[in-house]
Amino acid sequence: QSINYEYFLEIYEPYRDRMEEKEFALLLGISYSSYMNMKNQGGKTKVLKNRKEEISKEEKKKIIDELIKSKKIKVGQSINYEYFLEIYEPYKDRMEEKEFAGLLGISYANYLNIKHKGAKAKVYNYYDKEKIDRIRYILNKESRFYLKSEIEYLSKQYDIEIETIIQNIMNISERENTLIHMNLLQEKGKIWIGKQKFSKEFASKYARFIIDEAERSSKILCKKYNCNNVAQDLAGDAIEYLLKKCGFIEKNFSDDDCQSKNLIGASIYLHIKYNCLKKLRLPKENSLYRTFTYKGEEKEGNIGIKDETQNTENEVEEKILKENLKNKSMEEICIEILLDNINRELSSEEVIEIMSKKLKISKEDMLEKLKNYMLEKNRVRQTDDGDYILGE
Repeated sequence: QSINYEYFLEIYEPYRDRMEEKEFALLLGISYSSYMNMKNQGGKTKVLKNRKEEISKEEKKKIIDELIKSKKIKVGQSINYEYFLEIYEPYKDRMEEKEFAGLLGISYANYLNIKHKGAKAKVYNYYDKEKIDRIRYILNKESRFYLKSEIEYLSKQYDIEIETIIQNIMNISERENTLIHMNLLQEKGKIWIGKQKFSKEFASKYARFIIDEAERSSKILCKKYNCNNVAQDLAGDAIEYLLKKCGFIEKNFSDDDCQSKNLIGASIYLHIKYNCLKKLRLPKENSLYRTFTYKGEEKEGNIGIKDETQNTENEVEEKILKENLKNKSMEEICIEILLDNINRELSSEEVIEIMSKKLKISKEDMLEKLKNYMLEKNRVRQTDDGDYILGE
């Protein structure tokens, strides 16, 4: 049977409190792309078409346990499409590829990336991810202060640590920032979850800081992603986004000036970064359901988009690198990468590793090229003992 979105909503209504629309669509054998086309383009889609017999949660858990026990996968492991197919082979008669990808915690966007773009994607614990998705759905129904007791109840109900809930719901990538929110919940006994506008007073208090951060972040990121022509527009868009959507900063940290500034800067930086990637990325599928993260006070180069766009970001950076190699020497690009990482508190070995991977040459060859270039440009000199030092 072919159905439209209006009829879909009609049959979905009795199950609205038990699952999200996209989950119900999957239950009907409707792919995510067909669901979005039906919802946004007014199209029709067939239900229960070529559906394989549904696998129970117990069976899915058994599959994951088998894969982990046999050491074929581990949480956090990055895999490519070739390896994906290898571990999918025993289960291909029982589920589709995209369903197996979901079982591994790989989003639909990342599944398309590994299949069509030669990228890699990280494997996550399917059951923790499923529980977190359910908790996120519950907490995002209403933007308000949630009491510590409410979070504790969800933690107990779904057998998920409170720290894990906070980290995922607040979209935090660093443990340090998770602890900041955990301390907030402990001290105040509540935490604001959801979207909210800044108040006029809060916006006025940080107006100059917001403008400066937007201009600074836009300048840094637009230079990095070769889109300087839209730098001003992206700065303005980030300011509007912050004022309309990021009121959780004021709600949770209005009495903490340092943390408020930290989160304002992080939110601006990330929003601009996302829009830079959005303008440059190639596959449209990568616009699906992004989650944002921030990394505390370290801003430049350290605030990233979670796994849903990480493959796309790498793709964009490779594209930019190829363009740069047309106009610059390998040695000049080495210097640029070195400068980009100089403030990130990385060891020299880590910086060398980053440069080697980005330029796809051995560490030895790269260091030799860099040494010769620095000597040629009089940036270093060789001593009588054969050592190299900076300057004169």
